[in-house]
Amino acid sequence: MLRGNALRRLTLPVLLLVVAIGAVAMRSEPSRVGVVDLNRVFEESARRDQLQEELTAFTKSLEARLAEINAKLAPLEEQLELSVKGTTQHQQLEKQVFGLVQEKKFEIARFDEEFKKRKLALREQLLGEIRAAVKSYGETHGYAAIIQREFTLPEATGLSWESVLYHDAGADLTDAILQTLDGK
Repeated sequence: MLRGNALRRLTLPVLLLVVAIGAVAMRSEPSRVGVVDLNRVFEESARRDQLQEELTAFTKSLEARLAEINAKLAPLEEQLELSVKGTTQHQQLEKQVFGLVQEKKFEIARFDEEFKKRKLALREQLLGEIRAAVKSYGETHGYAAIIQREFTLPEATGLSWESVLYHDAGADLTDAILQTLDGK
Protein backbone atom coordinates (compact mmCIF):
# COMPACT_ATOMS: atom_id res chain seq x y z
CA MET A 1 0.00 0.00 0.00
CA LEU A 2 1.24 3.45 -0.90
CA ARG A 3 1.75 5.99 1.88
CA GLY A 4 2.42 9.69 2.18
CA ASN A 5 5.36 10.70 -0.05
CA ALA A 6 5.03 7.74 -2.39
CA LEU A 7 1.38 8.59 -3.07
CA ARG A 8 2.25 12.26 -3.71
CA ARG A 9 5.09 11.32 -6.10
CA LEU A 10 2.72 9.09 -8.10
CA THR A 11 -0.25 11.47 -8.13
CA LEU A 12 1.43 14.29 -10.06
CA PRO A 13 2.66 12.17 -13.03
CA VAL A 14 -0.69 10.37 -13.31
CA LEU A 15 -2.53 13.70 -13.21
CA LEU A 16 -0.25 15.13 -15.91
CA LEU A 17 -0.78 12.04 -18.07
CA VAL A 18 -4.57 12.29 -17.77
CA VAL A 19 -4.48 15.99 -18.70
CA ALA A 20 -2.19 15.29 -21.70
CA ILE A 21 -4.43 12.49 -22.99
CA GLY A 22 -7.49 14.68 -22.59
CA ALA A 23 -5.85 17.57 -24.46
CA VAL A 24 -4.82 15.30 -27.36
CA ALA A 25 -8.27 13.74 -27.51
CA MET A 26 -9.94 17.15 -27.60
CA ARG A 27 -7.63 18.44 -30.35
CA SER A 28 -7.83 15.41 -32.64
CA GLU A 29 -10.26 15.43 -35.52
CA PRO A 30 -12.89 12.74 -35.89
CA SER A 31 -11.68 9.67 -37.73
CA ARG A 32 -12.46 9.55 -41.43
CA VAL A 33 -13.96 6.34 -42.78
CA GLY A 34 -14.44 5.61 -46.48
CA VAL A 35 -16.30 2.93 -48.40
CA VAL A 36 -15.27 1.16 -51.62
CA ASP A 37 -17.41 -0.96 -53.94
CA LEU A 38 -14.97 -3.76 -54.82
CA ASN A 39 -17.35 -5.20 -57.40
CA ARG A 40 -17.11 -1.96 -59.38
CA VAL A 41 -13.35 -1.83 -58.96
CA PHE A 42 -13.04 -5.39 -60.31
CA GLU A 43 -15.41 -4.72 -63.21
CA GLU A 44 -14.30 -1.23 -64.26
CA SER A 45 -10.57 -1.27 -63.65
CA ALA A 46 -8.35 -0.76 -66.68
CA ARG A 47 -5.76 -2.82 -64.80
CA ARG A 48 -8.16 -5.79 -64.80
CA ASP A 49 -8.45 -5.45 -68.57
CA GLN A 50 -4.65 -5.51 -68.91
CA LEU A 51 -4.42 -8.69 -66.84
CA GLN A 52 -7.30 -10.22 -68.83
CA GLU A 53 -5.28 -9.63 -72.01
CA GLU A 54 -2.58 -11.92 -70.58
CA LEU A 55 -5.15 -14.71 -70.25
CA THR A 56 -6.42 -14.04 -73.76
CA ALA A 57 -2.88 -14.32 -75.17
CA PHE A 58 -2.43 -17.61 -73.32
CA THR A 59 -5.71 -18.89 -74.78
CA LYS A 60 -4.58 -17.93 -78.29
CA SER A 61 -1.38 -19.93 -77.78
CA LEU A 62 -3.48 -23.03 -77.11
CA GLU A 63 -5.66 -22.33 -80.13
CA ALA A 64 -2.52 -22.12 -82.28
CA ARG A 65 -1.19 -25.40 -80.84
CA LEU A 66 -4.53 -27.16 -81.45
CA ALA A 67 -4.62 -25.80 -85.00
CA GLU A 68 -1.19 -27.39 -85.60
CA ILE A 69 -2.41 -30.73 -84.30
CA ASN A 70 -5.65 -30.50 -86.30
CA ALA A 71 -3.67 -29.67 -89.44
CA LYS A 72 -1.73 -32.92 -88.99
CA LEU A 73 -4.79 -34.89 -87.92
CA ALA A 74 -7.22 -34.00 -90.76
CA PRO A 75 -5.25 -35.56 -93.64
CA LEU A 76 -4.44 -38.64 -91.56
CA GLU A 77 -8.13 -39.13 -90.76
CA GLU A 78 -8.97 -38.84 -94.47
CA GLN A 79 -6.29 -41.39 -95.33
CA LEU A 80 -7.55 -43.67 -92.58
CA GLU A 81 -11.10 -43.43 -93.92
CA LEU A 82 -9.90 -44.43 -97.41
CA SER A 83 -7.55 -47.20 -96.28
CA VAL A 84 -8.51 -50.85 -96.17
CA LYS A 85 -9.18 -52.13 -92.67
CA GLY A 86 -6.80 -54.77 -91.44
CA THR A 87 -3.90 -53.69 -93.63
CA THR A 88 -0.57 -52.57 -92.24
CA GLN A 89 -1.16 -49.10 -93.67
CA HIS A 90 -4.55 -48.88 -91.90
CA GLN A 91 -3.01 -49.98 -88.59
CA GLN A 92 -0.19 -47.42 -88.91
CA LEU A 93 -2.69 -44.66 -89.70
CA GLU A 94 -4.80 -45.68 -86.70
CA LYS A 95 -1.74 -45.43 -84.44
CA GLN A 96 -0.85 -41.99 -85.83
CA VAL A 97 -4.41 -40.70 -85.49
CA PHE A 98 -4.67 -42.13 -81.98
CA GLY A 99 -1.36 -40.51 -81.02
CA LEU A 100 -2.45 -37.10 -82.29
CA VAL A 101 -5.86 -37.39 -80.60
CA GLN A 102 -4.09 -38.24 -77.33
CA GLU A 103 -1.69 -35.33 -77.82
CA LYS A 104 -4.66 -33.03 -78.41
CA LYS A 105 -6.38 -34.26 -75.23
CA PHE A 106 -3.16 -33.80 -73.28
CA GLU A 107 -2.72 -30.24 -74.56
CA ILE A 108 -6.31 -29.38 -73.64
CA ALA A 109 -5.95 -30.85 -70.13
CA ARG A 110 -2.58 -29.11 -69.63
CA PHE A 111 -4.07 -25.85 -70.85
CA ASP A 112 -7.09 -26.16 -68.57
CA GLU A 113 -4.91 -26.69 -65.50
CA GLU A 114 -2.48 -23.92 -66.42
CA PHE A 115 -5.33 -21.53 -67.30
CA LYS A 116 -6.92 -22.01 -63.87
CA LYS A 117 -3.56 -21.39 -62.16
CA ARG A 118 -2.87 -18.26 -64.20
CA LYS A 119 -6.37 -16.91 -63.71
CA LEU A 120 -6.12 -17.37 -59.95
CA ALA A 121 -2.64 -15.82 -59.85
CA LEU A 122 -3.79 -12.81 -61.90
CA ARG A 123 -6.87 -12.37 -59.71
CA GLU A 124 -4.68 -12.47 -56.59
CA GLN A 125 -2.29 -9.99 -58.23
CA LEU A 126 -5.17 -7.62 -59.01
CA LEU A 127 -6.56 -7.94 -55.49
CA GLY A 128 -3.09 -7.16 -54.10
CA GLU A 129 -2.85 -4.10 -56.33
CA ILE A 130 -6.32 -2.98 -55.23
CA ARG A 131 -5.34 -3.36 -51.58
CA ALA A 132 -2.19 -1.33 -52.22
CA ALA A 133 -4.20 1.39 -54.00
CA VAL A 134 -6.72 1.53 -51.15
CA LYS A 135 -3.93 1.69 -48.55
CA SER A 136 -2.06 4.38 -50.48
CA TYR A 137 -5.20 6.48 -50.92
CA GLY A 138 -6.19 6.04 -47.28
CA GLU A 139 -2.76 7.04 -45.98
CA THR A 140 -2.44 9.98 -48.37
CA HIS A 141 -5.89 11.36 -47.57
CA GLY A 142 -5.93 10.68 -43.83
CA TYR A 143 -8.49 7.89 -43.56
CA ALA A 144 -8.62 5.80 -40.40
CA ALA A 145 -10.43 2.99 -42.24
CA ILE A 146 -11.68 2.14 -45.71
CA ILE A 147 -14.26 -0.64 -45.82
CA GLN A 148 -15.64 -2.66 -48.70
CA ARG A 149 -19.31 -1.93 -49.22
CA GLU A 150 -20.34 -5.23 -50.75
CA PHE A 151 -18.50 -8.01 -52.46
CA THR A 152 -19.81 -10.80 -54.67
CA LEU A 153 -17.70 -13.90 -54.81
CA PRO A 154 -16.40 -14.29 -58.38
CA GLU A 155 -17.78 -17.26 -60.29
CA ALA A 156 -19.98 -18.29 -57.39
CA THR A 157 -23.71 -18.74 -57.37
CA GLY A 158 -24.49 -15.13 -56.60
CA LEU A 159 -23.03 -15.26 -53.11
CA SER A 160 -22.34 -11.85 -51.69
CA TRP A 161 -22.19 -10.03 -48.41
CA GLU A 162 -22.62 -6.46 -47.28
CA SER A 163 -20.04 -5.07 -44.91
CA VAL A 164 -21.67 -1.65 -44.69
CA LEU A 165 -25.39 -1.30 -44.15
CA TYR A 166 -25.42 2.48 -44.53
CA HIS A 167 -23.02 5.15 -45.67
CA ASP A 168 -23.28 8.71 -46.81
CA ALA A 169 -22.65 9.05 -50.56
CA GLY A 170 -19.65 11.26 -49.76
CA ALA A 171 -17.96 8.32 -48.05
CA ASP A 172 -17.88 6.29 -51.30
CA LEU A 173 -14.29 6.32 -52.54
CA THR A 174 -14.75 3.83 -55.40
CA ASP A 175 -14.02 6.32 -58.19
CA ALA A 176 -10.93 7.64 -56.39
CA ILE A 177 -9.64 4.08 -55.86
CA LEU A 178 -10.19 3.25 -59.54
CA GLN A 179 -8.19 6.33 -60.49
CA THR A 180 -5.42 5.43 -58.03
CA LEU A 181 -5.30 1.81 -59.24
CA ASP A 182 -5.29 2.70 -62.91
CA GLY A 183 -2.81 5.55 -62.45
CA LYS A 184 -5.10 8.27 -63.76
